[in-house]
Amino acid sequence: MNQPAADVTNAPIFGSDDPSTGREYEFSDADNAVFRGLSGAMRVVAVGNAALAAVLLLSAAGGMWLSGRAGMASGVAESIAAGLAAVNFIWLRGAAAEVYAIADTRGSDVTHLMHAMSALRSMFTLQRTLLYVAGAIALPGILVAVFLLMHTPRG
Repeated sequence: MNQPAADVTNAPIFGSDDPSTGREYEFSDADNAVFRGLSGAMRVVAVGNAALAAVLLLSAAGGMWLSGRAGMASGVAESIAAGLAAVNFIWLRGAAAEVYAIADTRGSDVTHLMHAMSALRSMFTLQRTLLYVAGAIALPGILVAVFLLMHTPRG
């Protein structure tokens, strides 16, 4: 359920508007509640990524052990996917800790917010790159399948 954004016009600002003071904007209690909730959700997703990494790694090891050379290609692919899920876990866990720190500390909200944004940018850059690679791999196969379907005699 969407709630209206908190009114930040009266939120306390510590220090002056002069960035040389090193003091930062401080979010309100209502804002901090949003950050705590977001941090909790991020931690759950991070743990899900860790669990996925573990399952993929166990599946890869089991498949290679049971199938020998025949299972090597899928085992390598699963190991790579496990590594990527583990990297996502690390970045998301770090971002969640920074988001929680926004609500849990005083005087460094913007610094924690920017650290969280940096970790999320890394995670989403990796995912965007993987989508591009998957598309580049899938597109030729789709085009070949369409061509074959259009040029295969029916009957």
